[in-house]
Amino acid sequence: MSSSRALPLAAVLLLLAAPTIAGPRARTRTGADNPSTRAVAEPQDAPEAPETRLVMSKAIVCESVGGFADYVGRPKTGLTADEKLLIYYEPRNFATQRVGRRHQAHLVQDVRLRRRDEKVALWSKDKVLDYSAKSEAPIAQIYLTNTISLKGLKPGDYDLDVILHDEVAGGRPATQTLRFSIKPAAVEDGDEPDAEGPGRKPGAPEDQGVRPEPPGLMGGASTRPE
Repeated sequence: MSSSRALPLAAVLLLLAAPTIAGPRARTRTGADNPSTRAVAEPQDAPEAPETRLVMSKAIVCESVGGFADYVGRPKTGLTADEKLLIYYEPRNFATQRVGRRHQAHLVQDVRLRRRDEKVALWSKDKVLDYSAKSEAPIAQIYLTNTISLKGLKPGDYDLDVILHDEVAGGRPATQTLRFSIKPAAVEDGDEPDAEGPGRKPGAPEDQGVRPEPPGLMGGASTRPE
């Protein structure tokens, strides 16, 4: 009785110890190759690319300009129509090219004059400044100045649009707007103010328009050694 019970138990033990031949053993995924447990990397912000498009420093109304970063700013008290508007600014990220043994930058400026916050231009001109800087050393810095006559403009607030093109790189121009004001001229002895403003003599002809004289322009450049 006891021996008949031992045989089934031995058979069971043999079956449990026998190798499995039904198929290959399933591979357990862990760590990096298990989608359910794989760590998700946090998105990394791409490093900021250096600025490459043409830009300008803020245009400054000046009393005088002596060179690169050498100017005397004008107090914000307004100008009279008898004065000239002198502005200073620095192009940045401009392109250069080799012409023979020299480096060359080529910048062209347009200008547009408007009454404050109005869209219609009172006066505009393309290529009022066509400036080429040439140097045997790489050109690192350029400054540009405009001297614009205000003759014929009435007292009020104005916007001057400065549009700068990089002729070497091409692409979209850089644009900025300079705000300035024209104040009435001081009343001199013998002058009588009238409805048009102080400083006008009785019987003097009215303004023939608001177009200022063509601007006088100048520019300059500085270079750095290789």
